[in-house]
Amino acid sequence: MERAMTERATLSDNPGSGTPRATYRLQLDSRLGFTEVRRLLSYFDRLGISHLYTSPFLEARSGSPHGYDVTDHNAFNPELGSEADFDELAAGLASRDMGLILDFVANHMGVGKADNNRWQDVLEWGEASPFAGFFDIDWHSPNALLRGKVLLPFLGQSYGKVLEGGELQLGFDASQGSFAVSYFDHLFPVAPRHYARILSGVSSNILSGSARSELAELSAAFRTLRTAGLSGRRQREVRQRAEALKEQLASLAQGMPEVKEQIERAVALHNGGPGQHANCLRLHRLLQKQAYRLSWWRVASDNINYRRFFDINDLVTIRTERAEVFDNIHRLVLRLIAEGKLHGLRIDHIDGLSDPRHYCEKLRNAAASRESGGDSLYLVVEKILAHGEVLRTDWPVAGTTGYEVLNRINSLFVEPASENVLQTFYHQLTGMGESFDETLASAKRQVIDHLLASDIQVLSNLFSRLAESNWHTRDFTLASLRRALAEIIVSLPVYRTYVDPRGCGASDRHEIHQAISSTKKRNPLINNELLDFIRGVLTTDLARSRSGFNRNQVIRIAMKFQQYSGPIMAKSLEDTAFYRHMVLASLNEVGGDPRHFGTSMEDFHRFIDERGKQWPHAMITTATHDSKRGEDVRARLNALTEIPELWRRKVEEWISLNGCHRVSVDAVDAPVRNDEYLLYQTLAGSIPMEWVGSASYDSSFPDTAALDDYRQRIEGYMIKAVREAKLNSSWAHPNQTYEEALSSFVSGILEPGGVFLKSLLEFMQVLGPLGALNGLAQTALKFTLPGVPDLYQGTELWDLNLVDPDNRRPVDYGVREQMLRQLSESADGNRDGLVAELANGWPDGRIKLYVTWQLLELRRRHPGLFLHGSYEPVHIHGDNSHGLCAFARHYHDQCLLTVVPCLCKTGAAKAGRLTAAGLYEGAGVSLKAVNDHQQWHNLFTGDQITAEANGELAVSDLLAKFPVAVLHSGIPFYE
Repeated sequence: MERAMTERATLSDNPGSGTPRATYRLQLDSRLGFTEVRRLLSYFDRLGISHLYTSPFLEARSGSPHGYDVTDHNAFNPELGSEADFDELAAGLASRDMGLILDFVANHMGVGKADNNRWQDVLEWGEASPFAGFFDIDWHSPNALLRGKVLLPFLGQSYGKVLEGGELQLGFDASQGSFAVSYFDHLFPVAPRHYARILSGVSSNILSGSARSELAELSAAFRTLRTAGLSGRRQREVRQRAEALKEQLASLAQGMPEVKEQIERAVALHNGGPGQHANCLRLHRLLQKQAYRLSWWRVASDNINYRRFFDINDLVTIRTERAEVFDNIHRLVLRLIAEGKLHGLRIDHIDGLSDPRHYCEKLRNAAASRESGGDSLYLVVEKILAHGEVLRTDWPVAGTTGYEVLNRINSLFVEPASENVLQTFYHQLTGMGESFDETLASAKRQVIDHLLASDIQVLSNLFSRLAESNWHTRDFTLASLRRALAEIIVSLPVYRTYVDPRGCGASDRHEIHQAISSTKKRNPLINNELLDFIRGVLTTDLARSRSGFNRNQVIRIAMKFQQYSGPIMAKSLEDTAFYRHMVLASLNEVGGDPRHFGTSMEDFHRFIDERGKQWPHAMITTATHDSKRGEDVRARLNALTEIPELWRRKVEEWISLNGCHRVSVDAVDAPVRNDEYLLYQTLAGSIPMEWVGSASYDSSFPDTAALDDYRQRIEGYMIKAVREAKLNSSWAHPNQTYEEALSSFVSGILEPGGVFLKSLLEFMQVLGPLGALNGLAQTALKFTLPGVPDLYQGTELWDLNLVDPDNRRPVDYGVREQMLRQLSESADGNRDGLVAELANGWPDGRIKLYVTWQLLELRRRHPGLFLHGSYEPVHIHGDNSHGLCAFARHYHDQCLLTVVPCLCKTGAAKAGRLTAAGLYEGAGVSLKAVNDHQQWHNLFTGDQITAEANGELAVSDLLAKFPVAVLHSGIPFYE
């Protein structure tokens, strides 16, 4: 096997194009930086990975756990290593013919604190800053108090309390000759023009004559630094003058200690505290003169005048559509592409950009002009497609990162026939009778009215200004426009449309018409003429000549609307409704839709075939850093649909058992039934595999340390879940009493040796094997379906993580390396013995690693089959054929046949062994689609298989030794 692996370059074909064979997603942090990743390259290479795909590695907020709060796109994150460390990693990848893909943040930057120089410049100079147009700030707010200012909602209490409490402190940096106001780790610069106000407090009679004279001249010079109404050239001159004056002030303060002392005394006059009204007043008057307005963070939802990433105040969107911004933020990545050190980009939150198509075109062209060699940049976008929505075909990308295919694969393991049983039980149990449509609409209204109220207000202001420009629409009031826009966004079935200066495409027009029509039906009090006006803007029909409206203004507003509707959908669906509607939690996944309970095999094949033809090199993923649950948690929860009655009985039993742990909070039992039901699903989905299948459960099992760690994870998850749901608690207003009751409940039911834990672990003997078989099947699908498989860090073993930050915990690569080494050695020997051992020891995860490794090795040796091979559904018929998925991939004389069990797997473990043997007796795989291939090799068992005389393969034979089957024909795999 080792020799065969080293000869892969001569044995494989060379499809070119720079498309990865398989990617491995790494979440970088201070513990896993460039040097640590370089040390793991031998493992990733041995596993069969062609490209590492990393979280952002550009400079970010200090201590960032994820890297998405970028502060400088043109520098490496020092917490991950130096540029030299990165170069060593790049060289290590090149030596193994491996590539690198970066998760690139083009939509926003981290601000606040003092680590974003561009943002600090904007605060210092306001609209005169060269970066004033870099960030998406509304400098012309209808609120007179914010005109020409940017709201800074970074205070932990109301402004008055913070000011009088002495938490805002003016300071002087003698080394720079500059003044700034500090608030914990935030730093707010004072505009140079107002230095004179501070320096006026210096007791000049104490200073020597020369010092007094020089300081007076500097003070007078600072007072002249006006920028209002000046041309760009004159503003630059003023800035240069200011820097020179700062240097003089620094030199004076450092050269004359008495000057520095007097300046610090003047500064102290502005720093108050309780009972020091005069000092507070001085600082307040100074702050009032600045190009920013400090405020309590709670003010942001109503008054903020810059566009954020969702509702995160310290992530400010940037105007990537502007040429100077685009050029600025891509300088480093384009250099790395030109140097051959970066081979692909994953564009984070593409929907946040003004014109995604144009951005991708510009990026593609910029990369092409710098690329060396024949390979082109691999470019994918993070795009969440609604059910039935398709990616725009005119985007010059390889496709999406794969949320839509994740959910299609997931749906295969959901038994549609169980929907009514689980729906009825859920409604009876929780008393929550509303449909998911109603849940989502309610969540959207809550987000619009509270979390993103300022966003909808900005949008309404834009429409109001446009309406005011035409006598036919001038009577549409701001309030009526706001109400209508809110209802249209509630009705919009997709995240956003993609209208651009070229106009409105057919699919976008359909979505807009649908939203307007739904709004008219649901809200008869809204003026139809007003809705038609909004329709004309959103479709850009009003941009046509002779409409009476300014074409550019109409297009700009339509494109702004699109940037606002996406975050509202995301916050409402992913971060609210998915935590409220809990019929089956595995359906509540990014890109998923709980209204679609399972799928038919025909629909699955149709979707995969169409995606494979349109986007053959798009990513296929089953877990991401944004997943709501690990892939094997979902796999387990899906298995509940195969045993719905048993699940119902167990939940009823647990509710009765755990009644003693509930307490009353505001006259309501805590936790409420909906939260309790989510908890039971979470436990069933995430109980560690090593706890599943144990012969005995007593006070010593599981061990105390492991149980404590697991309990803390579950408590943390449940607190996040109830805050996201925004019903019994929230991030904005945490309900401590309820959260404490919830944590106490979790701790109480998970006590060592408890009756509930014993019952849960006994139930897992049934559910665990079903979920594991689902997990192996979805792994086989991921690596054999058309597209580029993406492996999220650590998921080559069982993935029982929950939502972030749980899924960012460190991965033990030492264990994985050792397991892979042992598998590699064993695969060269007795294959029957190996697969039997793996099936018997399935809880340790080696069986999943084996499937992953074998398929990645096959992809490495025959990339053409997977990059270019056709996709052909294969018919399975006969008794017990329900729930089996089969398809073939053809490329020249090579053929691959995948057969996996998706449903009807009760009895998946016999005597502790994971197996599908005997579950599908009488089912046969028809080889009509591949009738030119009769001799097959089973990738996992090593068996040679000959088709039966009638041109079929018996499923029971294929799955007799191993739970999933991947066969190949015409492929010289084992030399």
